[in-house]
Amino acid sequence: MYSELEKVREDAAESRREVADLKAKMDAAGPTIAEIKKWKERFIGAWMLTMFLAGMIGASTAAIGKWLAAKFGMPWS
Repeated sequence: MYSELEKVREDAAESRREVADLKAKMDAAGPTIAEIKKWKERFIGAWMLTMFLAGMIGASTAAIGKWLAAKFGMPWS
């Protein structure tokens, strides 16, 4: 009975050591994870800006084309 209790205590101590090791690894990886999140946000912002500019160029092209068609008296204006 005491041997089983001792085995449980050893398992608990080993589990605590593993948790402490995992916590140390996560503390060490924290700055790297934060940097990855920052770059992800920057990438999303750059992608949004690119899509906005592409939409603006497309809308401007359509507006200028319609204006030119009206100026030259095209039937679809």
